[in-house]
Amino acid sequence: VNTGTTSLNTYTVGTGTTSCNSPFGSLQPVSHTQYLWKASEITAAGMSAGNISGLQFYLQTLGGSLRNLTIRMKTSPLDSLSQATYSDSVFTTVYSQNTQFSNLGWNSLQFITPFNWNGTSNLLVDITYDNIVSSSDNQIAATATSFNSTISNSGSDRVASFHSAGYVN
Repeated sequence: VNTGTTSLNTYTVGTGTTSCNSPFGSLQPVSHTQYLWKASEITAAGMSAGNISGLQFYLQTLGGSLRNLTIRMKTSPLDSLSQATYSDSVFTTVYSQNTQFSNLGWNSLQFITPFNWNGTSNLLVDITYDNIVSSSDNQIAATATSFNSTISNSGSDRVASFHSAGYVN
């Protein structure tokens, strides 16, 4: 018998006024995306220091499955992302499993390991998958930012190459 009380608080960062196939655009079999969420954005949404136990994404279009979908997180002093700031070290793996979204609207990814956010640092979120073949894209609601908040690479190979626009390609 569980006599404890569990609560879940949700916070929305962004307005979702545009669509994006990143990080779940399975039209390409391999994808690697990093997002920077500024502490000011997170606290403006009402969140304070503590454990983050999952993420939700608003699916506008359902697509293919995502093999080995992995989400890693870390705090970061960065205020924008570019090829020069790309990082692949000292992340905490918070989610790792084959994933198929089955509903339009909000879809939750519950972490296998909570991430403890200190309430003051920016967050760097690293999302990858590696399908064997391509499928149709999963489109999510997104928000344009005034800073370079995303770097992304997708394709059929498993290497990162950088281009002048600041995106991983």
